Amino acid sequence: AEKDEKDEILVSKGKDIVVNRKINKEATKEILPLVPYKPYSGQKRRAQILDEEENLKILVEKICIAESPLHIAILKKRLMSITGVNKIKDEQNILILKSIKNNDRLEMKDDFIFDKKQEKIFVRNRELLDKGIKKLEYIADEELRSCIVRALDSGEASTLNEVIKVSSEYLSFSKTPKLYKSTKFFF
Repeated sequence: AEKDEKDEILVSKGKDIVVNRKINKEATKEILPLVPYKPYSGQKRRAQILDEEENLKILVEKICIAESPLHIAILKKRLMSITGVNKIKDEQNILILKSIKNNDRLEMKDDFIFDKKQEKIFVRNRELLDKGIKKLEYIADEELRSCIVRALDSGEASTLNEVIKVSSEYLSFSKTPKLYKSTKFFF
C-alpha cells in the first residue's frame, strides 16, 4: 500500500499498514482477486521418495510453488499424504529442510516457504480445506497483510472490526475472535 499524506500509518512490530484510507473512486488500482486455496495433488509415490534427495527436492518444489506461501507443517502433511507414510523420520526431516535450502527458487521465512518468483501474495479462500490444516497459524503474515489491504482498498472495510469481519469471510473462517488475536498486531 502506498502512503498518502492523508493516510494514517500505524506501525507495530515493524509492520506498516494503512488505515483510515480515503477511497478514490477514479483510481485504477488493481485489487487482487480472492482465489481458492488449491492444494498440490501430484501423483501418489512410494514412501522411499522421502529418502531420495533429488526426487524429494523436485516434489518439495512442486508442492511449494503450487501452495506458496506454505507452512512447513502443511508441506510435511502433503508429503506424508503423497508418499503414504504416517510419520516423517528425523533423517527425512533433515532432507526436507535441505531440499528447501538448496533450492534457488524457494525461500524459507520463519516457518513458511515462499516461491521467489511469486510476484503477488494472493488471499486464498480456505473453504474447502480440512479442519486440520485450516488454522490461522498456517497463514503467513504476508497473506494476512494482503487480506487486510484488500479489505481496505476494496472499500469493504474501514475500521478494525470491519477488517476482521471481511478478512474472516475472505479466508472462510467463521470465528472472528481468533482472527482478531492474529491480526491485531497489524494495527
